[in-house]
Formats: sequence, structure tokens, C-alpha cells
Amino acid sequence: MPTEVAQTHSGLNAALSLQVVKPGLVAVAHGRALNKVEDLRLIADYRDAPVTVENATWALEQSSNFLQAVQTATKPS
Repeated sequence: MPTEVAQTHSGLNAALSLQVVKPGLVAVAHGRALNKVEDLRLIADYRDAPVTVENATWALEQSSNFLQAVQTATKPS
């Protein structure tokens, strides 16, 4: 399999979806959460609207959950 390098956030999200979520290595809910986290990043970076502490806390929790799922999925048997 050729190695591809994502050059944008959206490229990385697409690659994660195709190579990690769709094959079932992590739950679809993790993919959806990552998409929502990306939306929050866009709000923080490009819109004149703050990200609430509640949303930031949720994003951190989802990120932690995703990392745990990837670690579990890639743990040697």
C-alpha cells in the first residue's frame, strides 16, 4: 500500500475515515466525533465566535476516547 501524506486537516480526516473508520478499526461514532471536533476547530480559527468551555471539554474527551480506541485496535495480540 503506498504511503500517502495528508497535507490539510480535511485531508487527514478523510484518510482517517477511509483507512480507520470504514474498515471498522474504530467505531463510526469516533469518526463522527472527530468531524465535530474539526468543526469546533474551524469555529475557533476562522469565525468570530468563541468555543465554549463545555464544547472544548467535550472535544478533549472525544479525542482521548479516539486515541484509546486506536491504541486498542493497533495493540499487538
